[in-house]
Amino acid sequence: MAQQIEAPRRVPLSRGRVLRAAVALADDAGIESLSMRKLAEELGVVPMALYKH
Repeated sequence: MAQQIEAPRRVPLSRGRVLRAAVALADDAGIESLSMRKLAEELGVVPMALYKH
């Protein structure tokens, strides 16, 4: 019988999580470097997912 490997669970995307990641990116590289694409990459989601939050 083959063993099933469980995929790691994703942390749900929330407004707070998005804001914390955005502030961290802005602190690290400056507000000018913050973009939806970079923020989405940091969170492990597609950019369109951010617009809901």
